[in-house]
Amino acid sequence: MAAIAEDGAPVNVEGSTDISAALAYSNHRSVAPHSDSILAKIFDDVRFGRAFIFSAQRSAAKRSEAHTIPGLRLSPLAVVVSPSKTRIIHDLTFSLSQYAHSVNADTDFEQAPPVALGRVLRDIIWRILYLRRRFGPHARIVLSKIDVTEAFRQVSVQWAGAPVFGYGFREWIVADRRLQFGWRSSPGFFCLFSAALEHAHRHTSYEDAVVMEQGRTATQHVAVTPPRATDRPTPLPPGCRVPRGKGGVVHSLFFVRYYVDDEIGRASCRER
Repeated sequence: MAAIAEDGAPVNVEGSTDISAALAYSNHRSVAPHSDSILAKIFDDVRFGRAFIFSAQRSAAKRSEAHTIPGLRLSPLAVVVSPSKTRIIHDLTFSLSQYAHSVNADTDFEQAPPVALGRVLRDIIWRILYLRRRFGPHARIVLSKIDVTEAFRQVSVQWAGAPVFGYGFREWIVADRRLQFGWRSSPGFFCLFSAALEHAHRHTSYEDAVVMEQGRTATQHVAVTPPRATDRPTPLPPGCRVPRGKGGVVHSLFFVRYYVDDEIGRASCRER
């Protein structure tokens, strides 16, 4: 079975799992107190086309039907609670035994796109150095960071590959057809898609950009904090060289870089 990003190359997930043992194990213990959150997740995933479900009224029937789903792999859910949010995790690293490998262990990692992120920090440093050189040592440099909400769940996999990302909950078998955060090949695929977003942003300037109402709504809560009186800009290091033509004026194309699901961009400066 292959898990395939929509319009992308297949990534083989070899082997199979012990469906009966996976159903008997069900999910990790952390799931039990959060049934309502998981039900809400399943409801939203089905409503938005992110998953499809198979249902049976009796456990024995569910076990029998699960074996008829081509390529089905069942991995347990887990829940991690932090002060800011409750995170539902599909544990694709879990293996029932040495004979029933995890999805990640059976994934052919070489077939996924490479993860190339080293340039992001370099480009941001170049941008800061350019703005400092162009506008002087007393200019205040401002950058923004935007997280793409549920980034991995915005990228579909083809229907035929979705059962690889299956899990069981109550009387349901759920096949998740969105890129999984915990899948070892996901970062490479999302880097591929985020590179397309970055390309589109970098070929737009402040003069030809179209600001949609969704964009205004998403950023209306953002405020630039005034600098403290004790803030002092860091001087450029001796012998610093900055690449030519790296933007800094209204006619320049947007400066945007993506680090997986984090957008860092719109670096500008304000005079003190």
